[in-house]
Amino acid sequence: MLVELTEVVVAVVMVVASVLIHGAGLFWLARALRLVGAEESRRHVGLDSPRAAFDLTAIVLGLFVLHGLEIWGWALVYVTIGAIPDLRTAVYASGFVYATIGYDEDLIPEVWRLLVAVEGITGVLLLGWTTGFFVSVVSRQRGT
Repeated sequence: MLVELTEVVVAVVMVVASVLIHGAGLFWLARALRLVGAEESRRHVGLDSPRAAFDLTAIVLGLFVLHGLEIWGWALVYVTIGAIPDLRTAVYASGFVYATIGYDEDLIPEVWRLLVAVEGITGVLLLGWTTGFFVSVVSRQRGT
């Protein structure tokens, strides 16, 4: 009973932490984009300029960093709770689970598998949030 409760608590903490990291990251990326957009507008930089391409590339890299932080956070939890013995394997497994590609049932003990399912659901939602954010960024750049 104690292990099941621990698993639920860890899952809730990680969902909240992942959502907070993601929300804060998107906030700062959007803020940076607004500042850059205002400067580009003032200088009359076109959408097909190298600067616009650089800005979009920077946003994509920022999104990768956000997802990387979240994946590494889950991986560190797996190692800390003893579900996966080493960090490299934990990052590998977390990346697959987060992106909902799947996972090897032999990697994670049965007692922690609910945590894996919660990471998968969290990953789907955060990847969807990222997609919506990115589509809105591109739409704003194109003026649509």
